[in-house]
Amino acid sequence: MADVQIELTAESQQRITNLLQYVNNSMDTKTGSKVHKLLVEAANEIATTAKTSSEMPVKTGRLRASIHAKTRSTDSFNYSNNKGESFDGGLKEKVREGTDAVVGTNVHYAFDQEAKHQFLLNAKQRVEPYLQKNLDKIAKDALNKK
Repeated sequence: MADVQIELTAESQQRITNLLQYVNNSMDTKTGSKVHKLLVEAANEIATTAKTSSEMPVKTGRLRASIHAKTRSTDSFNYSNNKGESFDGGLKEKVREGTDAVVGTNVHYAFDQEAKHQFLLNAKQRVEPYLQKNLDKIAKDALNKK
């Protein structure tokens, strides 16, 4: 099965890395919790935005139903298409709890559909400014407490 994985820009990844290094060095668990909460919110928003996008091709509804966020080391996700057929949607990507989030699908034709329609990429691009703005705010708040 082909998995679709959306990665953040290098700039966003660096912001998260810098903030997590700061959190690790300062033992500021409150800031770490805020970052984790933000990553979960952003990943879920990317999944929702992709599913509701006009770019999303829908024939049976399976691809749309399969898209979800994985933010824990375990991933149990079941879904159904519009014919009532059920599927296991677990993603195989490993995530580090608290610091990683993956949005994707394990539908075998997802890669081809994403290449044609870019519903996941466009969703990520729509949500990324929110993520960057809030990461900056968390970092500023954490630095002001030092």
